[in-house]
Amino acid sequence: MNEQTPYLYLNFERNRERLEERLLEIRRIHGNRLFPQLHPDTNILDYFVETAFEKGAPGQYFLANTSLKDNYIDITVRPKRAGLLEKELPTGITLCLRGGLFPRQHPSPELVIDRVIDIFDAPRRSFELEVSAIPLLANNGERRDNLFTGRLMLQLPEISKKTREHLQHWKDYLEWKREIVESQLSGLRYFSAEMSGEQLSFRVATENEAVFETFERSLNRDELMAFPLRYSSDAWVFNYNRNIRSIPSVALGRFRKLRKVDSREYDAELRECPWPTPFVAELIFDLGEDDQAEFDESPPAQKEALRRFLLKKIPDEGFLAVSLVGEFTLIQRQSQSIRDLEMESGYAPFLSSWLFDISQANTP
Repeated sequence: MNEQTPYLYLNFERNRERLEERLLEIRRIHGNRLFPQLHPDTNILDYFVETAFEKGAPGQYFLANTSLKDNYIDITVRPKRAGLLEKELPTGITLCLRGGLFPRQHPSPELVIDRVIDIFDAPRRSFELEVSAIPLLANNGERRDNLFTGRLMLQLPEISKKTREHLQHWKDYLEWKREIVESQLSGLRYFSAEMSGEQLSFRVATENEAVFETFERSLNRDELMAFPLRYSSDAWVFNYNRNIRSIPSVALGRFRKLRKVDSREYDAELRECPWPTPFVAELIFDLGEDDQAEFDESPPAQKEALRRFLLKKIPDEGFLAVSLVGEFTLIQRQSQSIRDLEMESGYAPFLSSWLFDISQANTP
């Protein structure tokens, strides 16, 4: 062996099944333009490895540190399009591998491959290191002259460092946005619900009339809905419950009437109420748009049964509150996207190089 040429220790066996499935999926996308000479009886992973990593022969590889976690080093290896590999790839496309160094903290680890990705071919990028190395596969013995040493890690630009910083900024922003949305939420505790004619009535209770008046302006909002008690983390004072994923609710129609009620008439219903002299009122609403349409279309003989059905959808007690499901759904989707990028960046290993710096992107 030429002493100046290090070994590239790769392990394809630990995640063999996943890698085979991924290669088959990539081939379905590109058709026979990928591995056109692959025989149907030949294992696709073995074929790729033999083509891209000729045993015992030095090859040219582009390496990048695509880690998004400080305690786990991800390396992406992009074999240079040349020789046998050049003939087996579609025009303008290449395959790269992502893997983690194992054992962790070992002075001479191997790269355990966990992902194969098809990407556009390009010259060496600014965050890649071009190396000449001899590939050795699944070596369980002494790994001498190992390319994956501490010195190599110092040479590899950590393209994901700024991404981690930006992702944390996004996390902080989404948490701030969630708090803003939650601060806009308010709710009114109701302890009974009835339906008369084509209208719904709710008896509500607050600590005093001043507290009720802070919510009163929300009564004319179209988004008002009836929620079960678990929509709030407190049984009487509305406090949005972050722990709920999804919760049933009933849309209310236009607010029609307010009638103040003597709380002493409802001592039994309010026996667990934390306030000694609560303010109690009866609120009248039209049916929600969909429920009203269903009621209008029903035959007269079915009206009473439909009333019972519609009333049954409404929790016996709960909160009248504005639904901000859309806002929370958007925040959750954005948060999930960040988590996906942190956990599954290997599907687009160089995404972080231009995600927050478009000047790093290739020109089509």
